[in-house]
Amino acid sequence: MQYNQFIKEIMRIKSSIESGENYVFDQKSFQRAFLWDCSKTPGNLSALEHIEYNDYFDKERQRKCYGLKVKNKDITVSDIFFNAIECNNQVINSILEQYPQLTTKEIEAILRFITVILTELDSDGYEAFNS
Repeated sequence: MQYNQFIKEIMRIKSSIESGENYVFDQKSFQRAFLWDCSKTPGNLSALEHIEYNDYFDKERQRKCYGLKVKNKDITVSDIFFNAIECNNQVINSILEQYPQLTTKEIEAILRFITVILTELDSDGYEAFNS
């Protein structure tokens, strides 16, 4: 097995949803892929207790979507990250303290890329389950 198993697992799930397959969240496969790519630290194990890749109702678009989200809540990881960086200069200041060679614009660009990557892991898949 290679690294990147977690991303591959998410992309497999996303692909099956978008192709119209009947998707059921498999916590064990999700955990196995996550832990393959990282260590079994208390923080990582705790994260697995609270995060899943499953459906949620997107209030803004008024439809069912899928993505990395807080278990049993319609709150996605991408939304939390986006709100944390858009509404809080402390994130940028904290990064500047650790990496003073970066400019604010460079940090904003990095954070934007992370937001896009996280959002791309979400799935509208609406053709499959909203028709």
